[in-house]
Amino acid sequence: MGRVDCGWHDGKRVRRTVYGTTRRKCADAVTKAVRDQQQGLLSLTPSQSVDVYLTDWLAQVASSVRPTTLRSYQQVVDDYLRPDLGRLRLDRLTPQ
Repeated sequence: MGRVDCGWHDGKRVRRTVYGTTRRKCADAVTKAVRDQQQGLLSLTPSQSVDVYLTDWLAQVASSVRPTTLRSYQQVVDDYLRPDLGRLRLDRLTPQ
């Protein structure tokens, strides 16, 4: 077992726990979690919904894409992703 400190959220310390069957696998999982945190991929809120994630993602990409591309992304998110997936928790989402 390994833990990654993600800082503070709403006055509470946030930590992510990762597991591995061997010490090496656990160390690799911790390294990946730290890298994800540094890239902003590791969620600070434990029960973040897909809707909240998509809203944050659109705000992040707004400065790096053309306005027409942003409108296209917004339309796909609003028409296809939010109606079916928006209420689901991001950490519970699986490829299936």
